[in-house]
Amino acid sequence: MSEAVGFKVKAVMFDLDGTLLNTAPQITEAANAMLSDLGMQALPYQQVKNYIGEGAPILIKRCLTGQIDIEPAPDLYAQAQPLFFAHYANNVVDSLPFDGVL
Repeated sequence: MSEAVGFKVKAVMFDLDGTLLNTAPQITEAANAMLSDLGMQALPYQQVKNYIGEGAPILIKRCLTGQIDIEPAPDLYAQAQPLFFAHYANNVVDSLPFDGVL
């Protein structure tokens, strides 16, 4: 049986599409860390932000190619995907709510 937490939970929020939390800075950081691990050049924040919105697989592909509609080499994508998710798992906790959400 689990023990009681030392604080009262007032709310639990789920943000699956980035409307409550501003995750773009952490996504950009994770994407650029992934690119660095692969020996590739970092992308500007606004470029990565423009790639956000259709899920992580498409975001990763866009970051790898620098294009909206070009597929990366399958082996490069297979190498990149776990890197992105590992970096994002480490920094997603730094995401903050948009102004006015709380």
